[in-house]
Amino acid sequence: MDLSENSLTNFKIGTQNQTKLREINFSSNSIIEIPEIILNMKGLEIIDMGMNEITSIPDSLIKLTNLRKLILNHNKLTSLPKDFGAFPYLTHLGISHTKIRHLPVSIANLTNLEIFEANNNNIVEIPEDLFKLKKLSKVTLNNNYLSKYSESFKNWSNLKEFNIKNNDFDKATIEKIKGNIPVTEADRKNK
Repeated sequence: MDLSENSLTNFKIGTQNQTKLREINFSSNSIIEIPEIILNMKGLEIIDMGMNEITSIPDSLIKLTNLRKLILNHNKLTSLPKDFGAFPYLTHLGISHTKIRHLPVSIANLTNLEIFEANNNNIVEIPEDLFKLKKLSKVTLNNNYLSKYSESFKNWSNLKEFNIKNNDFDKATIEKIKGNIPVTEADRKNK
């Protein structure tokens, strides 16, 4: 179901056939909260809520255990629920252009995650457990406030794309990271 670009502030859909929906797109609207009806659509695999005015994610989102792709880019989020890692099939998570500062430790439970996009946030640290995600092939963390090196960067050896430009890494740290994984973009603002 595609409800994108409709200037919606909320929406309602009938309960008929909602269990059959696999994908819902309500990007580019003015929605401020995730409608409760979506939280009951257990069969959803793809949700695109990008470019809205959403300020928080309800804890009950974790009931959608069939999610494979979740796009929350360009919202007013400042955090994710602490149990956010309860999506066993999630392969793509987009949280770019929000105001998220810290990632919940539970994000490391997203063991099937392949694409993690978190550009243009206020992220100051990569949780150590996130390095345990072996299926990641693309990680984009451009324009954040990252500065710390971890030996755990070596665990991301399967990455095909890793973007960390415009963070607070010093040159020596960038070289250490590059020595462990293929960095696609790591230019300056990095000191």
